[in-house]
Amino acid sequence: MTKRVRTHESGSTLRSHRKLYISGKSRADTPKVFVCSSWGTPNMDQQNTHHSTNQSAEDGAISSSTASTVVVKAEPYSTISVVAISDSHSMHSALQYDWPTADIFVHAGDLTQYGTKEELQSAIAWLGSLPFMHKIVIAGNHDIGLDKTCTYRSALARRAGTYATPEQIDALIATMRQNNIVYLSPEEPSVELFVRECCVEIYGLPFSLLSIGPSAFMRPRTEDTWAQVGGGHYDILLSHAPPRGHLDQNRRGDHVSCDHFFAAIERLKPTVALFGHIHEARGSDTLTWADGTTTALYNVAIMNKDQTLSPLTKFDMTLRKHSMSAPRA
Repeated sequence: MTKRVRTHESGSTLRSHRKLYISGKSRADTPKVFVCSSWGTPNMDQQNTHHSTNQSAEDGAISSSTASTVVVKAEPYSTISVVAISDSHSMHSALQYDWPTADIFVHAGDLTQYGTKEELQSAIAWLGSLPFMHKIVIAGNHDIGLDKTCTYRSALARRAGTYATPEQIDALIATMRQNNIVYLSPEEPSVELFVRECCVEIYGLPFSLLSIGPSAFMRPRTEDTWAQVGGGHYDILLSHAPPRGHLDQNRRGDHVSCDHFFAAIERLKPTVALFGHIHEARGSDTLTWADGTTTALYNVAIMNKDQTLSPLTKFDMTLRKHSMSAPRA
């Protein structure tokens, strides 16, 4: 059974122990009444009232003894800003970004190079220090210390520490929560963030295709790792690996990623899909659906072949405002 996490702008967190699919039906907009004169702009400081004006002719202003009350419907959309990276591979101390202001920060996996406990502790401390209210993280195939079932061990890892026991993995995940980091995993893959009067719904999984090398959360191509997301609405789908055929070409020009992630994008039509893993395929693309809606795709890998780091990715989403008290249909 999966869990859904709900967080508010205050940073408080609520957890639900049931699997919940949310329909795409939006809540009704609540109109607000603003007072404005017939020649002016709405006065946002006064609502549901009448007021009188008697401005002086010395000011060159129009004089009026009364002002009409006009019902102005509240703006139904907000712009949500997102900063996203992936594949930092324990190079976070070298990230000298002038971090932009944003509502949400996302890391799409491969926090570490070898996946040791010490690397993860360092990465979590770094994530906790970042100046964002909402921080969303998934693991990648290098993050062995977050996958209790992974048996891969690198002979080179001794220079970076030791591998975590299952109990230590639980402690690492608990430390993320203590640092106000939302860690999405196969057991707890979704979160609702209330930002700028919008409910931002995110679903994230760490899976990538089985290959040689570090193999945390890797699965064979035949396994549909996105089958549990049967329907509903999500604003962001988050994966470590790209969807097959889109921003997933390796240096040989082969498309090497996940058919099942692409099928989930096609099925759910999110506003945005974020991923990394294939470093050389970094970039953006847009899918346009038959109904005229679009999904923006971003491969946000920052590690280059020569160990230099690419710039971070920042983008905006325009989402419909939701009433927090209204139930979803």
